[in-house]
Amino acid sequence: MSGARVKARDVKRIADFRQIETAMNVFFGKYSLFPCGKGGGFGSNAFDLSGLATFLDGANITTGPSVLCPNAPYTGIKTEGIVTGPIGEMANPTAYVYEVSSNRQTYIIYAVLENNVAAMQNDGGMCTNLYEMGNGKGFMRPDWETLVGVAC
Repeated sequence: MSGARVKARDVKRIADFRQIETAMNVFFGKYSLFPCGKGGGFGSNAFDLSGLATFLDGANITTGPSVLCPNAPYTGIKTEGIVTGPIGEMANPTAYVYEVSSNRQTYIIYAVLENNVAAMQNDGGMCTNLYEMGNGKGFMRPDWETLVGVAC
């Protein structure tokens, strides 16, 4: 039974990523920018982690410009109502990680799948031990090692 649960969680993660990718395209179509990340420290990229209802909502930057988000909009895909409800899990290493370039034109979102190694190896991304999605997939290197100490 636990094997079926693991498979179901991986299927849900992949479905979440498709929903997020669609939401990102809608957001970009409206603003010509991707949402800001809430954290920094990944070179010029900002990031956001899943597990809380605030994932990708822009909540801590809605008051105006910041180092991580110098240009409006200061909202995210959740505050815009494109995605509703919590996305992803709280516990690393299965948390979803969103990284966005400083000009907000390129992003990746990634996570570790529990059992679907083929999906991680064949997603077109740079890391064979992560499932990656986004317009930066394949040339924007996930900074997973800095975040959780696991090599890409």
